[in-house]
Amino acid sequence: MMMMMMLNCVQSKEKLIVSLKDGSTVSKAGGTDLAVLSSELDSARQERDVLREQLQNTQLALESLRVEMSVGIRFFRSPF
Repeated sequence: MMMMMMLNCVQSKEKLIVSLKDGSTVSKAGGTDLAVLSSELDSARQERDVLREQLQNTQLALESLRVEMSVGIRFFRSPF
């Protein structure tokens, strides 16, 4: 559940970045508005990168736990 929320957040940030790059949210913006949007874009990129890294770490931890569970189940099923 947590991974899905993180993935959705990353995807929404990427959509924001694309829309900002395309200029779809900028209409007749002055210099100040563009500076603010540029700052927001940078912030969104940084947050996206952090969330992407957290997602990768979570996926690695999940895979590690799956391996541990698999080994544990085999250990308890073995006839000693």
